[in-house]
Amino acid sequence: FLSLYLIFFAYVPQYHKLQFRFIYRQYPLPYDFGNAYYAFTYGPARHIVLSSYSNMDPGSKQYTWLVDQLNEVDRSVTPWLFVSLHCPIYNSFRLHRREPQLLHAKRFLEPLFVSHHVNMVFAGHVHAYMRTKPVIYDEVNDAGPIYVIVGNGGRQANAPYHRDEAEEWVLLRDHAEFGYGVLDIINSTHAFWEWEQTGFNAPEEAGKLGRYEPIEGQSDRGYVQNQFFLKK
Repeated sequence: FLSLYLIFFAYVPQYHKLQFRFIYRQYPLPYDFGNAYYAFTYGPARHIVLSSYSNMDPGSKQYTWLVDQLNEVDRSVTPWLFVSLHCPIYNSFRLHRREPQLLHAKRFLEPLFVSHHVNMVFAGHVHAYMRTKPVIYDEVNDAGPIYVIVGNGGRQANAPYHRDEAEEWVLLRDHAEFGYGVLDIINSTHAFWEWEQTGFNAPEEAGKLGRYEPIEGQSDRGYVQNQFFLKK
């Protein structure tokens, strides 16, 4: 087994000036907007980390770099392909739904993720948890990427839902509990994902959005199949 722990997330750029200043000084790389995107290999997985706050339109530095990175992935060497970025492309919550960086990512990046058979896309930004079913352009499709929001690692976990009934592509969502994710890569075709809950807001820590009661017994754990081997 090879485990990847996601407590979102050491060097995924976020919209905080002090964080950017620290990252830029400590890790000077030749990319625009404070060396905000990079890639690395860990075991049988290739990880691509993007910047939600750098230009991602076709022709931009980040977009061109991403296309090159995706084209260079050898799935016989790294059969798993993961992408991380701060702002989610799929979002079942009321907050942050119409921000330009989310809309641009869905318009310009999702087609790349689909065509290159990205397995999972991890995000934060929304202070809640969500995992989608495999999805392509808002339609459930076994060959599509799985999108995960792990934004409930510390501050109040209380993002309101966009609507009471979840979208068809939502596997599970939660806006009451803190937690983090663990991904165990078993082999080239299967991995195991688990959302580890670590607590919930006390009444005096509810914040301006209020507090939601946790759902007793709710959890998210299960096997993930490598979509690359389902491609047609």
